[in-house]
Amino acid sequence: MSDKSLYERLGGYDAIAAVTDALMVRINDDDKLRCFYDHRGADGIEREQRLLIDFLCASSGGPMVYTGGDMTLVHIGDAPRRRRLEARDGAPNRDSGGLPSARTGKRRGVKLSGEPKA
Repeated sequence: MSDKSLYERLGGYDAIAAVTDALMVRINDDDKLRCFYDHRGADGIEREQRLLIDFLCASSGGPMVYTGGDMTLVHIGDAPRRRRLEARDGAPNRDSGGLPSARTGKRRGVKLSGEPKA
């Protein structure tokens, strides 16, 4: 087992930011997923992207501090949109997004609640 944190194994801030940038481009290009951001201005989308980067960095053991809200509370309103999307188009594609299959779904040690680390 490596002594490196998940953050370090992922490549640090620059790698996480690059993956997040690519994700945002894919979301914007996807007719099914774009609805989650259609109501947001460019400044709001940029803020959410910065928060996502901070969340991923902090959750994976990096030095960033996530200052956004608790994930459960922040995303409580997404459920109706998600249900409409799934009813209209079927369940979303949960492929690996080009990641090696060995890393897909591996979340050990990642805290997802948005709460500060103990």
